[in-house]
Amino acid sequence: PPAPTPPPAPITIAPTVTSTGVPTGTPMAGISLSANTSFAGTPTPTITYQWLLCLSPTDLNTCIEVGGATGSTYSARAADIGSYVRLKATATNSAGTVTDISAASGPIVAAAAITAPTSGLNGTTGTPYSLPLNISGGKTPITFAITDGTLPAGLTIDPATGKISGTPTGSGTYTFTVTATDVLGPSHELIV
Repeated sequence: PPAPTPPPAPITIAPTVTSTGVPTGTPMAGISLSANTSFAGTPTPTITYQWLLCLSPTDLNTCIEVGGATGSTYSARAADIGSYVRLKATATNSAGTVTDISAASGPIVAAAAITAPTSGLNGTTGTPYSLPLNISGGKTPITFAITDGTLPAGLTIDPATGKISGTPTGSGTYTFTVTATDVLGPSHELIV
């Protein structure tokens, strides 16, 4: 009898990039960024990740690998502020290897923070009043709003600067929350 026909050789296809893009998430210290790259290939490729910090959004020569940042997500650190983040993703199977380096996300910024004023908290009825708020971090423009409680009658908050001003028309003790929201979305609250 004739020898049995051997089974066909398995089909192998080297990995290819099927989608790539800037890592998703807000480029802000303390916020996680996620991989946004996918690959195809047969057999299914194994994917490895390496996050990069770059001084320039366009020059790969300014990038360095972030030690230990080898997962599909990366939590930006305070030390990363001012840098851009890229993701190097590599797909490997028995037919080959392909590497994709994402476009840059960033620059990484600090979260907006309002510092409580230490003086100027008391006003006088019928006398002009002004209380500037101290803001640091965040990405401009930053908007301000009273999100809980109310300002004393006669006072308003400037949504662009956070300055509370006007002429109070009554007396009393008031507690309210000022929220600063930066263009990236995260906000910070201060109870005054």
